[in-house]
Amino acid sequence: MDSDSDLDYVPIIPPNLERGWYWHVEPAKTAWGHYRSALKNEAANPVICLHENCPGKNSYIKDKSGAGDKSKARFKCRKCGKYCSPELYISTYTDLPPPAPTSWSDLIVKDPPNALGRFGPHIKIVSEILKSNNTASSSPIFTRTQQLEHMADINSIPSYPSKRAACDIFNTPSSKYITHSDLNSKLEEMLAEMKSLISTGSLPDESIQAKQIAALKEENALLKEKLTLLTEAVNQLADKNIPPSTNLAAANSTENTRNRSKTANIAGLITASSKQPKVSYAEIARNLTTNKPKEETFRLHEAIRKCAGVKPLSSGTKAEQTHFISRIYVQGITRMPYKDLKQILFTMRFRLSKIFSLDYVGKKTLEFTVAADYAAAMIQKVRSYPFLSVLSKVDPTIPIDKSASEATKLAVKKAFTDRLQRAFAATNRPELASYFADLAAESGVILDTPQAVVECAEESSSSDIQLDQVSSDDQSSQARSMEY
Repeated sequence: MDSDSDLDYVPIIPPNLERGWYWHVEPAKTAWGHYRSALKNEAANPVICLHENCPGKNSYIKDKSGAGDKSKARFKCRKCGKYCSPELYISTYTDLPPPAPTSWSDLIVKDPPNALGRFGPHIKIVSEILKSNNTASSSPIFTRTQQLEHMADINSIPSYPSKRAACDIFNTPSSKYITHSDLNSKLEEMLAEMKSLISTGSLPDESIQAKQIAALKEENALLKEKLTLLTEAVNQLADKNIPPSTNLAAANSTENTRNRSKTANIAGLITASSKQPKVSYAEIARNLTTNKPKEETFRLHEAIRKCAGVKPLSSGTKAEQTHFISRIYVQGITRMPYKDLKQILFTMRFRLSKIFSLDYVGKKTLEFTVAADYAAAMIQKVRSYPFLSVLSKVDPTIPIDKSASEATKLAVKKAFTDRLQRAFAATNRPELASYFADLAAESGVILDTPQAVVECAEESSSSDIQLDQVSSDDQSSQARSMEY
């Protein structure tokens, strides 16, 4: 038979240690804690590898040597692959005293010296039950209920964690048995709560409940009425083959439901009008001035554009507004003879019968003098070509460069005067000649007589270019280019 000394003896059994346990013992724990703080403040205190010719900064990672309970922690450099022990790390990078080394045995929660303690509290409970049974058999006063209460008291003894402790998802310690005393205490608590409710009079009032039920019934009736109205609206829209989403908003109230048919008609008219192609202002003016002079059509067109807030399609001179002519400046057309230029414009589907004059006012800038009723269509045609662009706010009497010298300004003014005089002398249209005269007077240019201009043009005919005709309807004007 074993003696008491044999029961007190507990053999040392190596536990199932968790992975990485060697970093939780000293001095590895202290070294790793310092390295983690250094990583957080990397810019101020970088940890440089101890080995020569290694550029590694904060390049240490966790590593180990050995296996099982013989494992030891060590650092490994990612750059050079060499190792550094925790002891060397502490002595090199820190001013801390070396901590006392610990081992895996210090991580284990030690059991009490009692031999039965190793087997958990169940052995103790069994022994206490046996004792209570013996006592109950010898004393009739010790009833069965007292035995159960005694068992509950025994079971409430704090147990020590076993090797593989069960997981309690609620993590709330509770008794394994429901005793008579526990049941009585619960009943007493419930009775006390009921008495407090009755004494304070906090029971629900029947009148309040009746009001709540009446409110719910009223709300239910309103919802049923709305559902009926919406169902009728959807059915009517389905009969008319109209999507319900276009008119469901009109059925949210009784008033909108009564006027639902009117709203549907208006929505149908708006939808039908939105599908029709947009009509230009020029077409509106032509339709409203049928069998009337072109001047009246142009005036109505300009009035409609002003009413709509559209900017005028001219350079803004009074001569253009008076004679229904517009000057448009297009950038992107290379200098070339006017014969070739007119042929190119004809190929690009420009209406040459509406173009009265062409003048180069820059290296790639061309001035078009066109009929006012063709200005919008021409701008749209120019914008259909990506390499061309329409310039706005261009004054050919002054240089484009505002910082130009006085000599350049005088040269540009003289070039504009010469071009205007030649165009005035070369045209055979009285209305166009009247436009050039008014434009010259507005610009402060004194025009010579047509005969003098023609004689001057004959003397310099080698430098002038006459536009050739492509169709019998085309009328051209003589122009001379002047580069800014």
